[in-house]
Amino acid sequence: MTRPAVRADEEAMSFLARSLMVARRRLLSLSTVPRIGVRLLAVSPDEHVLLVKHTYVSGWHLPGGGLKTGERADEGAIREAWEESGHRVGAVDGLLGLYANFGVGWSDHVAVYVSRDITADVDLPVRPPSRLEIAAAAMFNLDELPPDICGSSLRRIEEWRGRRPLARDW
Repeated sequence: MTRPAVRADEEAMSFLARSLMVARRRLLSLSTVPRIGVRLLAVSPDEHVLLVKHTYVSGWHLPGGGLKTGERADEGAIREAWEESGHRVGAVDGLLGLYANFGVGWSDHVAVYVSRDITADVDLPVRPPSRLEIAAAAMFNLDELPPDICGSSLRRIEEWRGRRPLARDW
C-alpha cells in the first residue's frame, strides 16, 4: 500500500526538523554564552490557552523560542506566538517568571510572559505557514487541557492560576 504524498512530505519535514534541532543543540552545547528564550501564556477572556505541537518533540507546549538580536523579550514572545500559531496576540500583561533550564546541555533561561489579549473563537490554521517545526496550534479550555501537554507548560499554567508556587527551574 502506498502512502499519500502529503503524509510522506509531512514525515520528511518532521525528520528534517528533528535533525536540524539535534544539530542546533549540539552546536549550542559547545557555547558558554547563556541563552535567553521566551514563552507566551496567552489566555482568552473565556479561559482558553494557546498551545502548539512541535514536529520534533512530543506533546503540547506554550508557544515560544529564542530571541533575535536587538529584540525585547516581551516582543519576542508575541512574535514567537505568531510564528508558531499563525495567530496575532495583542499586548503582554507582564512577566510570569524567569526559569533556569540547564537540562538542555547549555545555560538556558526562559522568560514566560502572560497575555490576556487573545480571543478563543479565532480560526487557527491547521498548520501555520512556513514553519517546519510546528505540527499544530490550538486553543484549549484551561479546565480541559490535552493529556499530552508537556510538564513545564502545565506547571506554568498552574503557577499562573495560583495552584502551585512559582518555581525557579523550567
